[in-house]
Amino acid sequence: DLYFVPGNHDWYASELDGQAAHIAAYAEQHGVSTRFEPYEIGQDPLPESAQLNGATLIFLDSEWTLVASEENRKRVLETLDIELARINKEHPDHLIVVNAHHPLETWGPHGGHLAEFSYWLIMNTLYLFTEADAEDTFGEGYAKMIEQLSAVFAKYDNVIYAAGHDHNLQVMHEPSSGGPDYNIVSGAGNSNKVSGVWHGENTRFAFSREGFVELNVTAKGTYFQAFDIDHEGARAGFWLSL
Repeated sequence: DLYFVPGNHDWYASELDGQAAHIAAYAEQHGVSTRFEPYEIGQDPLPESAQLNGATLIFLDSEWTLVASEENRKRVLETLDIELARINKEHPDHLIVVNAHHPLETWGPHGGHLAEFSYWLIMNTLYLFTEADAEDTFGEGYAKMIEQLSAVFAKYDNVIYAAGHDHNLQVMHEPSSGGPDYNIVSGAGNSNKVSGVWHGENTRFAFSREGFVELNVTAKGTYFQAFDIDHEGARAGFWLSL
């Protein structure tokens, strides 16, 4: 199965319905199971889940959550908490992977860590004339969202939060947000948009190159691998401590 989660640029372009239609057409044309989650035309995108063997996926529309009214954000948090509690009760041994666009922690540009001078210059110019920091972890609304989501995740074990937004590859163990067991950033799907990345105290892996990450859920545990365009096999691989 293939799942896609919406990001801030889908909302900017008012293309949620168009993206959903494109994904549905692709699925029909190629005979594959492909879905856009969380999404239902005309409905608020509250968190949804899908059960796999040994793992449960939760899909969160983080852009809608970021800009939501206080009432709607409360609905997101309550729905998320209810889903996590249900999964924990029905499948206590499951790995839970929460999929969203915005990371809870990042050592890349969206976390205020600008590795290249040109990127620093562009971003700081944007900050002078726009509200660009609203999409960065240090923005007031974003920081509040991190705090609220982390408080929910902190109540449960075996939770991984996987996001994109920053255009690099990162894995953080026991994030400083105090929320999930791991934060993963995998947003380096285009060489023209790869951004630099720093290392924090809890960084297990960080790399600035086009690629993607993979989680293998096995009877022994969960094995992480990172792939990039320069290597035939995995560039890095290790077992996660869950």
